[in-house]
Amino acid sequence: STSAAVVRAFQPNISGTSEIQNTVRDVGAGNDAGDNSHRSSHRSSTSSIRRQKRLELEIAAEKRKLELDEEEAQLKLQVLAAKRRREDTITKKLQLLAD
Repeated sequence: STSAAVVRAFQPNISGTSEIQNTVRDVGAGNDAGDNSHRSSHRSSTSSIRRQKRLELEIAAEKRKLELDEEEAQLKLQVLAAKRRREDTITKKLQLLAD
């Protein structure tokens, strides 16, 4: 299996360069391929985590807004009910006065 890995490392890939050639080129350019891929992977996962957090916060804010809208609607209904009771009381008093 080790020899198969060595053979694969020297075989050209789709772009026509082997794994070994790519590694030599990267190291020659002062890049450690492992570090770069780790940094890139870390950046993308950090970015993904940030994006996920932002979406969670947006969802939580939207939920809270809906809850507040619902509370406001409930309070408006209570106010309307109180006004209705007051009107009913006034109507009853007027009827008593008329009798």
